[in-house]
Amino acid sequence: MPTTPRNPSRSRVATVRLKPSEYDMLQADGDERGISLSEHIRRTSLGRALPPQRPPQVDAAMVTELRRIGVNLNQAVAHFNRWAAIDRAEKADQWKLWRMNIAELGRKLDDLSRRLR
Repeated sequence: MPTTPRNPSRSRVATVRLKPSEYDMLQADGDERGISLSEHIRRTSLGRALPPQRPPQVDAAMVTELRRIGVNLNQAVAHFNRWAAIDRAEKADQWKLWRMNIAELGRKLDDLSRRLR
């Protein structure tokens, strides 16, 4: 008994032979885009756009750390914008503190960069 196609407008079947590596590549790309292998082949062969790849999973701890770094950087810039109102002696002390804070931010960004690789 013949089966009824899921989509009546797609009643024809085309068989395609692929190397295992080609099949795996198309399957993986389809998975990353959230579409089936058939839909991937259909869209590609007909010149239709593929959906964008899904964004990678985000590490919540890394987002929190980046947010902290951003807040620190924002505070540093705000302080810099008030720089003209500080007297000369205080500027020397503030400059040392800034260098230490910027060095710490650099270390944190380097650490996050290493974790992303």
